[in-house]
Amino acid sequence: MLTVGLALAVLALVLLALARQGLRRAGLPDGRVLYEDVGMRRTLSEPLYDPALGLAGRPDYLVEQGRALIPVEVKSGRTPTAPYENHRWQALAYCLLVEQVLHRPAPYALIRYPHATYQVAFTPEAKTALLDLLAEMRRAEMNQRFDRSHQDPTRCRGCGFRDLCDQRLE
Repeated sequence: MLTVGLALAVLALVLLALARQGLRRAGLPDGRVLYEDVGMRRTLSEPLYDPALGLAGRPDYLVEQGRALIPVEVKSGRTPTAPYENHRWQALAYCLLVEQVLHRPAPYALIRYPHATYQVAFTPEAKTALLDLLAEMRRAEMNQRFDRSHQDPTRCRGCGFRDLCDQRLE
């Protein structure tokens, strides 16, 4: 009987090690995956939403580390040498939503590209910059004024503001 118990304990340790290895291979930090919004497994029914900020979002993963929650966003395509600026803002927005909606700290977020994972710190300065950006976006939306930030006609064709834009590229 002692042999069976010992064998089960060893098996449990092996399974735990394999699970942690799987998390690392997926680019996820150690911790409990609270939910995921990728593939066929979507465990969060509603996006995180803060009506005061007019902000909603659903990260691909939310990993619990003690009291903290770490948003993880998985990106496909080319792996950049540093995270794209719009991906950084998205990751910071998830941190803010975790803080505002779930009332839990989100000290950083992770952006997982195919060949690299980047950590984006949610510092007081980053939070202030994000809130400033959100306010600027609200002002632009109220004024129906959107300055184009690129020279790419393909991006223009896919833009949700195309019909309102007087700067669109044909």
